[in-house]
Amino acid sequence: MDCFHCGNEDLQHQIVSNDKTFCCNGCLTVFELLQENGLNNYYTLEDKPGQRPNRVETHVFDYLKDKT
Repeated sequence: MDCFHCGNEDLQHQIVSNDKTFCCNGCLTVFELLQENGLNNYYTLEDKPGQRPNRVETHVFDYLKDKT
C-alpha cells in the first residue's frame, strides 16, 4: 500500500487515519490541513500530487544560512 499523500511505496512507519495510509506525520499533517481548509480537490489534480522530487538542489537554500 502506498502513502495516500506522496505515493511513497516504502512504508516503514505506517500511519492510518481516515481509512487512508501515510508514510509519515508530515504527509498526514498536510492531508489534515487540506481537509480542514476545504481543499479536498487537491488529490484530484494528479495521481500522486504530494510526490516528492527525486533530486533536490541543496545549494538553493544556502542564503538562509546567512546570519546578516
